[in-house]
Amino acid sequence: KHIGTYSVLDEPGRQLTLISADGVEKALSSLSGGKMLENLKSIGNLRRNVVLRGISADELRKTIGKVIQFGEESSNGPQVFVHRNCVPCMYNERKNKIPGLMECLWEIGGVSCEVIRGGTIQVGETILLLDDNHGRRIDDGGKLDAFYVRPKARSAKQVKEMMEGKKKSKEILMETDKEGLLRLQASYESVGLKY
Repeated sequence: KHIGTYSVLDEPGRQLTLISADGVEKALSSLSGGKMLENLKSIGNLRRNVVLRGISADELRKTIGKVIQFGEESSNGPQVFVHRNCVPCMYNERKNKIPGLMECLWEIGGVSCEVIRGGTIQVGETILLLDDNHGRRIDDGGKLDAFYVRPKARSAKQVKEMMEGKKKSKEILMETDKEGLLRLQASYESVGLKY
């Protein structure tokens, strides 16, 4: 049973999200004299499952289509397949009460992954990029191209496509998972947004 805010949106890459602490800190400290970083309080407030250190946002983005293993090479550590960029959203910006956060973190919002092999991830554990992708292919759940375009850079046509896509998604969810849709809508409403 799905219980998370976004788990109602079915897509294999929604099982685990990763973000580069180094990337977030670099981006937020370069803006407004570091005020955004100070206001964030914790990178955990960005609502990603695992926060990584020692890897840049660019390096993390380059793992799309690859498998990451947590722990030493000889271990049977957890493995994830990286499906796509995890773009930030207005919900997160409003939840953190930091205007401009979504735009600032657009290129460094992390990645969305599918769990291949479960297990426990320990603080301070290393990550390995594996050559074998286990025959998996990137599946972003059918996102429109405009989904990956910075909101301020979207054309009127892209905005219209996004709105139509959201409407269609709501209709499907109303039929397939009304409880999940209501949970998602309640989360958005809690920060003054509509889904």
